[in-house]
Amino acid sequence: MAVTSSSAHPVEEDGAPHSLEADDLQSQGRSSADTEANENWNPNTELLYPDRPTPRPDEGKLSLLDGLALVIGLQVGSGIFAAPSQVTLHVPSAVAGVSVWVLAGLLVWTGAASVIELGLQVPLNGGIQEYLRECYGDFAACAFTWSWIGISRPASMALITGIFADYICRAFLPADSHVAAPWLATKAVGLAGLWIITYANCTGARTGPSIAGAFMFLKLATLIGITIVGFGAAIWGKMYGPDKSGRVTWATPDVTPPDDQPTASLKTLDDALFAALFCYAGWETIGFFLGDMQNPKRDLPRALTAAISIVTVGFALVNISLYMVLPLDVIRATSTPVVVFAQVLLGTPAVVVVSLMIAASCIGALNANVYATATLCVAASRRAYLPPVFETRPLQWPWQRPSRRRGPARPDNAEPSQCKVPTIAMIMNSALASVFFCMGTFTQLVAFKGIVEYFFFFFTILGVFVLRSRQNTEGISPYRTGSWNPIIFRHCIDVNYYTILHYLSG
Repeated sequence: MAVTSSSAHPVEEDGAPHSLEADDLQSQGRSSADTEANENWNPNTELLYPDRPTPRPDEGKLSLLDGLALVIGLQVGSGIFAAPSQVTLHVPSAVAGVSVWVLAGLLVWTGAASVIELGLQVPLNGGIQEYLRECYGDFAACAFTWSWIGISRPASMALITGIFADYICRAFLPADSHVAAPWLATKAVGLAGLWIITYANCTGARTGPSIAGAFMFLKLATLIGITIVGFGAAIWGKMYGPDKSGRVTWATPDVTPPDDQPTASLKTLDDALFAALFCYAGWETIGFFLGDMQNPKRDLPRALTAAISIVTVGFALVNISLYMVLPLDVIRATSTPVVVFAQVLLGTPAVVVVSLMIAASCIGALNANVYATATLCVAASRRAYLPPVFETRPLQWPWQRPSRRRGPARPDNAEPSQCKVPTIAMIMNSALASVFFCMGTFTQLVAFKGIVEYFFFFFTILGVFVLRSRQNTEGISPYRTGSWNPIIFRHCIDVNYYTILHYLSG
């Protein structure tokens, strides 16, 4: 006997996994009336619970604000509070430093514009996995999934966890202490923060997006606060930056380049861009939960455009504030320029406050990583790239007891929030991140993350032209970016690969 869902498609009663061909036929076999009635139908999630009525189209969906919060949460993590020193190390002047941050934002937009075109043609959960599958087949998609889940995301989460632990420990060390916190204490603090945010995401399907929304405002408040303090110092004449003496202007180099060869200048620009692009990472993960958005066709372009614009402006203003307050040599010499910025202007109490705010920003980035990566695990499980245990299903924690609440039975279509949480996937991701955090060094994690990400970015961006070549017979894309965007981003990938290999060889 078969059970028929609300979309009139047969589903086997024994709960066996549905074939991928059946999922594709469902997405293509709907009548025009059904499509017009429900533009937000998601073939990834409709058959999750075939024995119960299909929920409303907008139930449990992510809004535009949720998508914006998750993307900003991934981009504004820990990098912007440490990378200015790396960028300044490879530029001769303050104007050049700010220009690098703006240029990095524009380069990221070229990649985001390409992802928007791909996402609107393949509006499914899984993001790059689904784009690669559509362009090159299951092998490429499966290779991406295993590399992303096994290397890239754990390395990224481990990096964020390490910076979170460093700033938490810094907040409770003496302000003039130059001794690092004990290794065991740092690891214990980092693991505690990682697993607390993982448990929070396991408690409900809406917990991750809700936390992301709260942390988005905290992150933006931090960037705005640094900007206000920096510009206020400039207005009140407390500038210690390159204009203080009147002899060195913002556009005049304060150091002599190592040599006058053009290749040396290009190399330093590549190094500076690599450090800035590292801070912008995370914009591509919006595709992992694209199928769960209320209106992907409308919200995907808006969310990515707004997020990258806000982050680019915020990063530029923060760096202008640092350059107005701190000399370039001071920024180059420290790995925590924002902390030094607070120490110079506001004193020792501000160091504790800023350290805790940066640690909270890291927690927000961890939350977005946990949520997005778990969503990818679910999409991969439904494609049979991962075992079916990673699909969305409830998990009874050892300390939880069955509910004995009296009252009317819960309706069939009233799912408990925990039933929609990919708990096992979240636990696996955090376990891998814990191993990377305890065993990997900062350089190793950056290299692993960069090599994997830019390798698959390369083929993903080429997928824009692959899908365009098929549109002569399969229809016109609802959105088409300029051909120069994927070409520019493709060359950006080459530059970053060169920089990573240079770091590894050096």
